[in-house]
Amino acid sequence: MLTVELLQDSFSLYYKGRKIPAVPLYATPLLHYVQYVAPYVAKRLVDAGIRRFRMRDARAARIIELACGGMCTHAQDGDEVEGLLEEAYYNLLADRLLAYAVSADAVVVPCADPALARALMRRAREYAPDLATIASQHGGECPDADIRHTPRPIETPLPLGPASRAAVHTAIWALEEAVAESPLTPLLDWECNNVKT
Repeated sequence: MLTVELLQDSFSLYYKGRKIPAVPLYATPLLHYVQYVAPYVAKRLVDAGIRRFRMRDARAARIIELACGGMCTHAQDGDEVEGLLEEAYYNLLADRLLAYAVSADAVVVPCADPALARALMRRAREYAPDLATIASQHGGECPDADIRHTPRPIETPLPLGPASRAAVHTAIWALEEAVAESPLTPLLDWECNNVKT
């Protein structure tokens, strides 16, 4: 039986009385993430000697220019930085998720989002090597994970999308198979607009 404890600023999932730490990553509209990753991107640009960079969003580019402290500027003929932004963003999400790993012995890796899966496994190995990685192989595969599981999206009391319902199924499987005692589980998709009232 899956139950939910709702708090003002967070929630917890419980399966047969055992807590599944869950972190909603994409639950609310994100503020422009560039402000969080701009210092990292600016450092990478300066370290690489890139003085002119290009990206589609001029407002986001201005934030990176500010983080560069005048050492790099946005220009249409500059080096492309979209890939660097994506890497920084997914590293930020992985770091945010792993900050909750204090009480966890494993992390469920949602293979449906390959960029997040790579960042999460890389960061887990770097900063939490004792944390087992359990691949939730719904919508993708994660061959580098310590343990792999092919879930099915299960019904939950929360309005979760298929990738999140599959990740919860992987967490439940890990508990039932004694693969993990407390699998940290990222929730990627919500279906709040589709809730039946």
